[in-house]
Amino acid sequence: METTDLPVICPVCGVAQEAATSLSELQRPKPGSLMLCFDCGSFNFLADDYSLRIPTPEEQQGIDADPEVRRIKRAWGKIKAMRDNAN
Repeated sequence: METTDLPVICPVCGVAQEAATSLSELQRPKPGSLMLCFDCGSFNFLADDYSLRIPTPEEQQGIDADPEVRRIKRAWGKIKAMRDNAN
């Protein structure tokens, strides 16, 4: 995994993210990369201008059907629960 400085704002929850870590690629995120907001758990795409954009309904269907995305979402839910219980 490689962590890259990549300041973006989640278009769903509005939280600013400072970096991105690739889960399956050993390269810097690029336009079209699927990104997970670690605060709200939404998946968004990295746009050509390196902002985040919400998936289209068709893209969201593909994201929801992806087994790897479902595993990541479950893992995020467990991490979120641990963070919430720690506060």
